[in-house]
Amino acid sequence: MTELKPFLCQAMDKALWRTEWEMWLRAFTIYVDTEEITNVYKKRNKLLHLGGPQLQAVVYSIPGALIPYDDKAKNDVFTPLVSKLNEYFSPLRNSAFERHLFRSMTPVEGEGFTEFLLRLRQQIAKCSFGETKRQIEEICLIDKIIDVWAPLDLKKKLLENEQTLEEVVKTCCIDEQVNKQTQSMAAPTTASSINKIIQHDTGMECGRCGRRGHRENSAECPARNMRCRKCDRLGHFYKKCRTRVRKSNFGMEEPDRKRRRQGNTRIQSISNETQNEYGDSKSTNLFRVATEQSGEEEIRCKISGHTVAMIIDSGSNVNAIKACSDATTPVSGWTLEMSSD
Repeated sequence: MTELKPFLCQAMDKALWRTEWEMWLRAFTIYVDTEEITNVYKKRNKLLHLGGPQLQAVVYSIPGALIPYDDKAKNDVFTPLVSKLNEYFSPLRNSAFERHLFRSMTPVEGEGFTEFLLRLRQQIAKCSFGETKRQIEEICLIDKIIDVWAPLDLKKKLLENEQTLEEVVKTCCIDEQVNKQTQSMAAPTTASSINKIIQHDTGMECGRCGRRGHRENSAECPARNMRCRKCDRLGHFYKKCRTRVRKSNFGMEEPDRKRRRQGNTRIQSISNETQNEYGDSKSTNLFRVATEQSGEEEIRCKISGHTVAMIIDSGSNVNAIKACSDATTPVSGWTLEMSSD
C-alpha cells in the first residue's frame, strides 16, 4: 500500500487546516488498521514519520503533546498526541459560522450537480441545527438576524464565537443604541447640517444694460441689439461700456480703436430722436441742423461743396459763442470742409 503524503500544514491556508487535518487523520487511521499496528508507541512514531517535518515541528512546539513512554506500564502516548493535534488544527467549532458558510455556498464555474451536492453534505455535517423544536427555532432566529439585519462589523462580532439567542439579541440592542448616540453627537458637525449659500441671479446687475433680474447672456436683456453711444458697438449701453477712450485732435473723446478707411463720404440722415442708456427714446438738442423756425444762432458750414446752416452747440441750452448776426456772411474760420479720405 502506498504510504500517505506528508501533512504540509505550513504551505496551506489556515482556514483549510480543520478540513485537511480531518481528512489526513482519517487516512492515517485507515492505514494503521490496514497494517495492523496496535502498539501505541509504534502508532505515535508512525504518525510523526508519515506526517513529515512540518507536522513534527508542530508536535514538538505543543506543550504536553509528547508524553514519555513507559515500556512496563505501556501507557497510551498516541491518544494524547491526537487530542493535542485536534485542538491545534481543529479548534472548537463555531456552529453559527459553519451554518453561515453553508447558506452562502454557491456552485463554482464548471461544477456539476454531484460535486456541488457533495460539498453541501460535507459542510452540513459540520453544522448544528438543534435537537428540540425550541433549539431549532432559536437557531433559525440567530441565523436570520446575522444574515439580514446585522451590518458587516456586527456580523463579524456575532460570528466570532458561538452565542445563544439571548446573547445575540443583547449584542444587537447595544450596537443599535451606540450607533444612535454616535449619530446624535456627530450631527452638529456634519457637512449636511451646514447651510449652503445660494447666489440668485435676480440680485445681480447685468453687465450689458445695468438692470437686475437677468444675466448678460439672457435673451431678455434690452441691450443685446442696441448700439453704444460711446464706442458705437452693439451689445451694451453707454453706462456699461468698458471701451477705453482717447482724446482726438479737436479735444473730443473717441473710442480707442483703429479708424477704418472709408470710401466716398456721404451725409447720413440725422434723427431728432435717440435712445438713452436704458433703450428709451427721448428728444435731444445735440448736433442738429438749424432751421429758420428754431430762431437760434447759426453759422454757415460747407460740407462736400454744400453750404449748410448749423448751430454752434456745446451741449448746453445756452450758447457760449455768439455767431455773426449777418447770416449771409460766413464767419471766418468756421468753414468746414469734409474730404472723401
